[in-house]
Amino acid sequence: FRRLAGDHPQAPDGPAGLGRVLAAADDPEGARAAFEEALRRDPHHATSLIEIGILDLKSGREAEAEARFQRAQVLAPDDERGWMGLAALATRRDRWTEALQRWQAVWERFRAPSAPQEVAGALLALGRLDEAWRFLEAVPADAWGDDARIFATAWLAKLAHDGRRLLDTLDRERARAVADEPLRRMLIEALTLNGRAAEAADIVAEAGIGRTPTSQMVAMHALLLAGREDLAAPHFRALARAPALLRTSPRLLPDILARVRQESGPAGVRRALDALDRARRVTRELRLAARFEREYADSLDALIDGAGLPPG
Repeated sequence: FRRLAGDHPQAPDGPAGLGRVLAAADDPEGARAAFEEALRRDPHHATSLIEIGILDLKSGREAEAEARFQRAQVLAPDDERGWMGLAALATRRDRWTEALQRWQAVWERFRAPSAPQEVAGALLALGRLDEAWRFLEAVPADAWGDDARIFATAWLAKLAHDGRRLLDTLDRERARAVADEPLRRMLIEALTLNGRAAEAADIVAEAGIGRTPTSQMVAMHALLLAGREDLAAPHFRALARAPALLRTSPRLLPDILARVRQESGPAGVRRALDALDRARRVTRELRLAARFEREYADSLDALIDGAGLPPG
């Protein structure tokens, strides 16, 4: 894409393609610069407008995202992502009536597979749970894949605190749920919360802890509740090393550092926290969690050494 951008200095395609690659590689700053270069070459390049809008939305710049999605909707009314961006923004702002209208428009106009779940979520937020279930049940089977259908049904059951329906949905599709990471995460969590941690741990033993921080947190907590330290220990060792440590769940960090302390002592804990401090691409939540854990480690070490707690 860099070569394409250099060979055709007036065309937006090279920078826009580069931006998509950098965004997928978790380099939002580089992606933004590439998309802005594409817009410099063609101010009407709707794809780049949408992509920058997505970056704005992820970074909390809602007003900027809204303006870009609105302009993209005018420039490219047949690009569903501009419509979806405005719908996602309404959801993020808890403007549920607007979100419902926008997601219904996305569904009716584009038949986007993610739209039914969002429509159902907006209906639930508006207190219309029965209508949400009827809507999902009315979606034609060929309009979305089986995984999307199962996920939407389980997700709505989870939001509605309907544990029985959640487990029934995932138990009926056990093989598919175990094979798909988002579904597997919900199944493991549901089993754990319903006193079936040993069964959840067996699934973790079979399928692993997953790749996303949330999946890893759910899987590791299931192993701990089931008393499967034999399975948990090697995963904790792997999560304590970069790059896994730099993208772990903040809620899992205390457990990781506790294992590091057991195996490597206070020095190992400080090495892990130093790695988090030095890292550039760490979420705000993880960075805050690391600062808290450093204060905790300082206090614990002071007490072990017989000194008083540090000031503050």
